[in-house]
Amino acid sequence: MKDKIEGILDIDKKTQDIVERTEKEIEGEKESLRILLTEMENKSNENAKKVAQEKFDEIVKAAESEASIRKKENEEVLKEVDKLYDENKEALIEAAFEKFILGRTV
Repeated sequence: MKDKIEGILDIDKKTQDIVERTEKEIEGEKESLRILLTEMENKSNENAKKVAQEKFDEIVKAAESEASIRKKENEEVLKEVDKLYDENKEALIEAAFEKFILGRTV
């Protein structure tokens, strides 16, 4: 009878040891998974930032290109306006003088 009780106690002790080891292994695996998940999340964030920066740079470059084109177009229009003004300067000054200074309708 004593042998049976000691056998049962021995089995109980081994079972407790196995449970403790298993719980420690599970905690170790959980920690490893937490670390891996954090690393994956950080890598994902870094990749997202990189892609966002590339897209931002692409948009800025396209906007700068469009602005440069518009600036050139506006400069051409301004040159044309200056040319027309120079060609009609005397007539415009005369018309403005007549209308605003002398009060005549042109």
